Amino acid sequence: MTLRMATEYTVLDVELTGRASGRLQQAEVTVARTRDLGRNDERFTTMTHLGNILQAGDAVMGYDLTTAVWNDAETKEWPKLQLPDVVIIKKVYP
Repeated sequence: MTLRMATEYTVLDVELTGRASGRLQQAEVTVARTRDLGRNDERFTTMTHLGNILQAGDAVMGYDLTTAVWNDAETKEWPKLQLPDVVIIKKVYP
């Protein structure tokens, strides 16, 4: 996946899990697609390594795995694989 495939999300809520590694902090984040705000109430909850820099109202870029196309041959090898709906990759700075 490339950055062109990323979708902009708005952070609605951030809950730190308490796990940290160096300057990265794990958090459970609730996000909504920026383009869908006001149209529907679809929210996604995912884990991220950017917990220390995210706050409610921030814009982030992430991969929308709910619309991704998967090859069955690739996922067949991992029957218990559970992918998140969204993978946050970076914060968008104004």
